[in-house]
This record gives sequence, C-alpha cells and structure tokens, in this order.
Amino acid sequence: MTKLRASDGVMLGSFGTGVGPVDAVFDGENIWVSNNQEDTLTKLRASDGAQLGVFAVGDGPTGLAFDGSSIWVANFADETVTKLRASDGTLEDTIPVGGGPSSLAFDGANIWVTQQLDSSVTKLRASDAVLLGVFGVANNPYPIISNGIYVWVANLSSKNVTRLRADNGQAAGQFPIGVGSLGLANDGTSIWVGDRQGHGVARFRKSDGAFIRAYPVGVAPVDILFDGTSMWTANQGSDTVTKITPSRSAE
Repeated sequence: MTKLRASDGVMLGSFGTGVGPVDAVFDGENIWVSNNQEDTLTKLRASDGAQLGVFAVGDGPTGLAFDGSSIWVANFADETVTKLRASDGTLEDTIPVGGGPSSLAFDGANIWVTQQLDSSVTKLRASDAVLLGVFGVANNPYPIISNGIYVWVANLSSKNVTRLRADNGQAAGQFPIGVGSLGLANDGTSIWVGDRQGHGVARFRKSDGAFIRAYPVGVAPVDILFDGTSMWTANQGSDTVTKITPSRSAE
C-alpha cells in the first residue's frame, strides 16, 4: 500500500499488506485493507503504516465500509458479509447475502451491499445486521456510494447509474453514463464515474444525472476517492494516481 500526501502527492511510504489487496477503508485512525487472495484484512496505523493485525474474514473479500464502530467486508466467493469490531478486529457477525457481494456503502445508519450476480442491492441495519430489504437495480452492479439521503449504484454491464432512496430503497432515477464503471464518488454536488475503457472520469450533476464534463486520467482507472477538495483516481493500467481539483463554477 502506498501513502501519498494529499496536498501535493508526495510519496510518504509504501507498506506491506496481504496477498491481492483490493480495497481500503479509513476508520479515523487506521487503514484496513482487504486481501482478496488470502481471505484476510490487514490493519495499518495511518500515521506511520505500522501493521496492527491481520484478521480472517470470508472467502474472496473485496469491498469495505466503516460505520463508526465496525468494519464491514463483502466476501464475493462465499456470498457473505463479515462484520468486525474496529477497535480490535473481533468477529461480530457473518451475514449470508448471496449474489456475489462486491461493494459496500454506509448511509449513516445502514450498510448497503451490491450483489453483482443477481443485479440487486441488500440493505442491512448497521447496529445488528438485520436485513431491511433487497432492491433490484440494473445488470452487474458494482461500486456503490451514499450521502445518507440517496444511494447510487453504478451498473457495469448496463452502463448506467441507479439512484435509490436510502430510507426505503425505492428507485429515484436511472442515469445513462455510457461507460462500464469500476469507480464512483460523490463530491457533494456531483457524481463522478470512472471510465476504465476510455481512461477518464465523467462528472454528472447529482440532482438529475446531467453530464457536466469528462477529465482525462491515467490508463484504466479502477477507483475514485474524494478528499474534500480533490478527486483521486487509481489508474491500474499505468501504475499511477491522478489528482483532479475541479472548478466549482462547473456545477
């Protein structure tokens, strides 16, 4: 795992994880990394990258989420979600969800899980993992984000984004994006979608899905992150990271 200074992109260190790191999440003090090929999570102290533990999860861990006290893990191969206590990595629950769970989002009270194999999203209450609903989206959903009011899901094969109401899961719009996205981010007013084939990211107005503009990045961007000011893309094909600081006037 590589650590970059957000202000200027200077590399601050490179730190070992497990085999096949796929996703990472910050719990306020530490970085958690899903190791897809060895079915574990690695916990690193964010200040210096020191390894604080390695914890067993389900088969084929991919997406991660933090709810304020627990780390949630989507285990694609055994179709479960694992819940760990963030303070010490203790296993709190294992929840069967089915459908190839891949990506997770926390809406402030609930965990949302994309299920790639059955074109659906599952909603779990974060406090006790109770199932609150399963909602259909378009084909092959993968990245998912939430601002507490809405949940957005990028559907890779359908090349669109489905918007759901966070309170009841009802559909609240579906927007064509023209790309098969592996990255999705929200800057407060816009939704950003990665275009792995076109080597760029597209920006859409959050209210109605209207296209704003596209930004070129490195080759094959696979994830997007917003740091409060800038967007960062991880470019798998060129082994680079791109930083974009958009003009607010574009909104």
